Amino acid sequence: MSHPRTPSTCLICGNIANCCHYGAVSCNCCKTFFRRQVLSEKKVSCAKGGKCKIETGLRLCRACRYEKCIKVGMSPRRVFDNMSRKGRNSPTLSLSLMDTPRDGAFDALLNNLLYIERKIKILRDSEYFPYSLTSSIEDFLLQPSPLNQTHDYHIITNWSKPVEWVMFSSDLAHLPYKLWSYVEIVLGIEFYKTFDFFNKLDHSDKLCLLRATLRQVRLFHSCYDSYFRGYKEICVDPDGYVPFAHPYYRGSAFDKFHKATCVSACDDVKMTIEKAVILKAIIALNHDAPNLSDKAKELITEERLKYMNTLMNVVKLESPCGTWFSNFVRLYSIVNRNIFATNCLTNLFFAKIFPLISTSTDHKLERIWAELIIE
Repeated sequence: MSHPRTPSTCLICGNIANCCHYGAVSCNCCKTFFRRQVLSEKKVSCAKGGKCKIETGLRLCRACRYEKCIKVGMSPRRVFDNMSRKGRNSPTLSLSLMDTPRDGAFDALLNNLLYIERKIKILRDSEYFPYSLTSSIEDFLLQPSPLNQTHDYHIITNWSKPVEWVMFSSDLAHLPYKLWSYVEIVLGIEFYKTFDFFNKLDHSDKLCLLRATLRQVRLFHSCYDSYFRGYKEICVDPDGYVPFAHPYYRGSAFDKFHKATCVSACDDVKMTIEKAVILKAIIALNHDAPNLSDKAKELITEERLKYMNTLMNVVKLESPCGTWFSNFVRLYSIVNRNIFATNCLTNLFFAKIFPLISTSTDHKLERIWAELIIE
């Protein structure tokens, strides 16, 4: 006689079941269907808008059947786990076998990033502008976080487009203009300070990580912000100003930088704010940053893996079965593209800005940029 708690009904189709497969009570037919769909690269779609009835005895819609498998608790990861135990190989196995956070941890990581992003957006869109020619990375690193005082700043909805300038100056800072890249650098430092692991690093490791990755974080933020404001090809500041708009900067270095930015890539993958903030965290968590201690590398690697797994979860949830891995690779390729774009920006700096500051007393570079690019 079977135990009264033994499962007897498949949660997907209603057929007879007596076991839990891949995380949900199911029959052998639904178990086999789910495994094949996970391993398949073939897209499936529903002709009825995802409203098909899934019940034994009917001709079942593959897309709706797979969607129901996921809803009742079947996990693609468990398919790969099972294959690994049996010694089988799969092209997606190496990524799928990472320790994916449980749903609670997954939600907590993402929700925290989205909360911090909202705080950063308030400051970026407000009158907040801590411009200084002499303030260093360390100065901002040691100051109390302005993210705790977002209510103190007024949001500006209509920015005046500034006149074209060769280099920003303290005089311009007193007008209703912002040097957006400068604000994004400062807010990038605040972004790092919100990570628990960051506070466990030695001060020297914090500075090494910031100097190696802060420009990349800043540029990516500018790219996805431009995309969310409707631009599809190049970065455009919130006041409508195109970075390096002055005719002095025009040329091959200018064109190469703007072509390399990730704005068009965001359009290609149909970027969402969830994916953007996770990618920004991954960009920030570079364990290969020069001069990091072994302890710092270990902490950063562990932290980065959490966000890699979180990104995979987001992609899996929105991708048709069998396509999540290729979608993940396309999305993750933005990390490397952003590095290339940052290098193009550095080339533009040395081609155009460095000659100005090295031969003229009228043009001065903010200390924070000197630390990130020259020193």
